Amino acid sequence: MDFVPPIYSDLTEAEWEIMEAWYEETDRSGLIGECAVPLSSLLHGLVMGNRIARIVQLGTCSGYSSLLLGFMLRRMNAPGGLFTLDIDPELCALTRRWLERAGLTNFVTVAEGNSLDPNLLAAAHQHFGGAPEMILLDSSHEYLATVEELELWEPAPAGGGIFLGPVVV
Repeated sequence: MDFVPPIYSDLTEAEWEIMEAWYEETDRSGLIGECAVPLSSLLHGLVMGNRIARIVQLGTCSGYSSLLLGFMLRRMNAPGGLFTLDIDPELCALTRRWLERAGLTNFVTVAEGNSLDPNLLAAAHQHFGGAPEMILLDSSHEYLATVEELELWEPAPAGGGIFLGPVVV
């Protein structure tokens, strides 16, 4: 194919090497859980096009989108710009290890806990010193949990902020 989506073509050679190594490890261990290219591309346009520098991600999984968002935040010189959380301690540790390897620990904070815990909503506000500009809901994908997350987190973005999540019917 003659086209490489900007989410990937913007990566430096070192960042690309990190992503390739991440794919090798997560594929080998069966932990791969990357955000699809269309959603990653949407995030790239929203974040980079609007300089969104206070992002909450509900559902870290194995760190793919945390790495990509971290690379964007580093390009924008937006330290502390991503507060990502997951309930699984092993996945949080995996993500932290990859963020450290990529040199992104100043741009991404990984919190361990349940996204339905109101204390994590307060922790996100404290982390940013105010309301997040964007919330990306990509955690359990279970209907009732998603509805509860929507009820808790939907009012959280700053005025004019963005909330990205599943359609719940």
